[in-house]
Amino acid sequence: MQVQVGAELQAAVAAHRAHVLLALREVEAMHAAVVTGALPLATAAIAALTTAQARSLNAATLGALSTDQIVAISLADIAALGTSQIIVFNSAQLAALTAGQFGALSSRTLASLSSDQVASLSLPQIDSLSSLAPLTNNQVGALTTDQLA
Repeated sequence: MQVQVGAELQAAVAAHRAHVLLALREVEAMHAAVVTGALPLATAAIAALTTAQARSLNAATLGALSTDQIVAISLADIAALGTSQIIVFNSAQLAALTAGQFGALSSRTLASLSSDQVASLSLPQIDSLSSLAPLTNNQVGALTTDQLA
């Protein structure tokens, strides 16, 4: 049953952005509000994922998550995500990670982030690291003076 629920959730999250764009473009504002009102339901479903379900989410599904949905992922579930799952996050999704979530990422995952992703990190996210040792020389070079302050 859990696999079926996970597959349904993946499909719902992946299709959500396209549906919202269509709703906002093709229907009256009142109707678009009804369609976009489903977002909190999808966010609640993301928060209810088990660690195994979070680990089974594919890169396309993770890349389609809203920033609210990223914040709703538990620390254990963030820590369970693999490197290939985290590197698909765009700058806005990475910026949405709380300092606690960011600190839960493995050294291997941190080392896999692009320089652009590292440059988008907030000061609290950088501060959540015990040291900059997990970052590569290129990543450290991408940090701004504000991030290093």
